[in-house]
Amino acid sequence: MIFFAVFIFSCDGTNTLNLSSAVLENSVTEIKKDTTLENKVSNQIKISIKGSTTVAPVMEKLISRFEKKNNLYVFHIEASGSQSGIETLKTQDADIAMTSAIMNENHKYDFHKRKLDFVELYLGGDALAIIVNVNNKVRGLTKEMVKEIFTGNINEWEVSTGLNKQIRIFGRDSTSGTYRYFKEQILNNENFSETTVHLKNSKDIIDSVRKYQNAIGYVSFAQLNYSVEPLDISFDKGKTFIKLRNEHVENFHYKFVRPLYLYYTADTYIKLKAFIDFIKSEEGKEIIFNEGYIPVSSSLISGKHHKEIQ
Repeated sequence: MIFFAVFIFSCDGTNTLNLSSAVLENSVTEIKKDTTLENKVSNQIKISIKGSTTVAPVMEKLISRFEKKNNLYVFHIEASGSQSGIETLKTQDADIAMTSAIMNENHKYDFHKRKLDFVELYLGGDALAIIVNVNNKVRGLTKEMVKEIFTGNINEWEVSTGLNKQIRIFGRDSTSGTYRYFKEQILNNENFSETTVHLKNSKDIIDSVRKYQNAIGYVSFAQLNYSVEPLDISFDKGKTFIKLRNEHVENFHYKFVRPLYLYYTADTYIKLKAFIDFIKSEEGKEIIFNEGYIPVSSSLISGKHHKEIQ
């Protein structure tokens, strides 16, 4: 374009310099604009977050609020399951791993072998709701009965439930921290019933329990909706039954509550500091609470038990 314009107007000798300068000046301006855009993109801080499908919804809310105040950050979030989140953190394919269960000793050893120091942030607590179809007349179970049902030792609903059918069980798949918590803490490490249908997230379990009258499942309290019925649970062998309400979760009278964590490697702390500080702030805790989770202490515990990073 520049060569063509100079060639034409050099024929009559007028305005040659002015036109050439104007064309060149416009071109330089365009280049400057492009360079400014490239610099802006290159200065963006990219943060990849992967893991728990339970934690992902509240993380999306935290990210949305944070981005409104910090336009230099670009986030990629992937709800792939707690175990997947930890694995991608090990290989440094994610900056933050979201989990709905504490990191186990095998994972900690893997980080040690890779000479990676990790930092553990206790994000909050989340209750597990035991849910049934709204047409099921059952409104409460003891924690012992919950275990017996999900291990397959009780496999039919009683006539009094209005069903008199084999129990159809839905739960999370083995990549989920929710699966691990339920098996370890509620089933006492016994195996799930062989008839259990394992699904990827709480939404799929809710949809399945809504569809089948004889179904039972467990889901995150924060993701519960009114299309299914959450059961009252007795933790004292049937003497009292605790309704799944916010106040009962917050004071831990309802005891099916598991912790939620964020993990990241110590060498990324500077990159993540602004976002981590936001999560720990009063505004961050308010978002966590409003999403149905229990905000907790903002203490950080590193893989080598370092002092809290401020």
